[in-house]
Amino acid sequence: MKYFALIIAFICSIQLPAQNNLRKLNKQEREKYLVEKAKEVVLNFGPAYYREYGTPEISKARKFKREERWEEFAGKRYYTVTLPYDKTKEQLAWSYAAKVDIWEENGEPQGVMFGYGMGIHFLDTPYKERVERGIKPEEQAPYFCGQECDLIMHLTDSPAYYSNQIKEKRGAVCTLPHRAVLFTEGKPEYYFTFGKATEEHPARPIFNGGTLVNLQDDFSVVIMGLNNEQKPAPEAYPAEYTYDAPISASYLLSNCGTPCAKQQEKATYLRARHEQMLENHELTQTTNCDRIYIVELPNVKNIEVHNRHTGIPCSKTFTGLTAKATKCYSVEFYKQTAREPLIMLFFINNSNTAIEECVAQIAQYIRFE
Repeated sequence: MKYFALIIAFICSIQLPAQNNLRKLNKQEREKYLVEKAKEVVLNFGPAYYREYGTPEISKARKFKREERWEEFAGKRYYTVTLPYDKTKEQLAWSYAAKVDIWEENGEPQGVMFGYGMGIHFLDTPYKERVERGIKPEEQAPYFCGQECDLIMHLTDSPAYYSNQIKEKRGAVCTLPHRAVLFTEGKPEYYFTFGKATEEHPARPIFNGGTLVNLQDDFSVVIMGLNNEQKPAPEAYPAEYTYDAPISASYLLSNCGTPCAKQQEKATYLRARHEQMLENHELTQTTNCDRIYIVELPNVKNIEVHNRHTGIPCSKTFTGLTAKATKCYSVEFYKQTAREPLIMLFFINNSNTAIEECVAQIAQYIRFE
């Protein structure tokens, strides 16, 4: 443990030479710096993916693609350092242990991806700032290999797949920036349950997880899985159909131990206290939807994540959401022409962050047709 701490202390002291721009260094100096900085990032945010062996690969400088949320970085150049692993000893989801992007202009890390298919970006909160404030164990990437990766991966090549699902089945255009989408679904491999199962009420409400989104450090969003859903058929709904009660009310009541209609008085009280509906609101105008329900889900500890195949509690990747969260909300965006809502779970890990702020962050990337 002392040896490991010394490694961290030494690596965290890595600094650029007097010239800040990596382009001004000769090739040998630049590559040495890039490799050392990449290893530092991995040791800080994913020590389980650090390997002493192997020769890292360094890409040519590339330009950062234009993305709406991070316009200020468009066109800036960066290098990618890929750290290998021995495939005869372990099998990760990807062909590398870690891949680190580093800005050319100042030598600071831009982001890191780990071998199980998820990572961290430093576009909102710079790497140096995150290190200086201290890295908590739950902020470090968990280790998955072999079949463990299969439980959470089933990934597609880009968020475009999930965006198409949202457009086809909910009539909404989704323009989430690529780097904010940490997990895109092929099949919903995990689901959330709410409340405690009892002999009287063994069934609990289920929310199928789809894509995992991180726009800011203080909250994460899980958008519903749509892969196995059919596009709602208008003829299947009564002409006078109105969406006047959110699906998420069942999550709330079950999580508070009130799943039974016999407890109507308590259910009415809980819904009045924890549920709000927005109409003709700035957020409905932004998303062009008719109604937004925001339902607070108290007792976060009662929310469990399960592997779809086995039913057992799911990987740390997702249980970490509930472990870190101080608050959880279910948010439903509803457009009458879509017939069914687009539902998202918001896990907030900062007690000073308001749900309205979080919804506003997502709302700028969702618009119903």
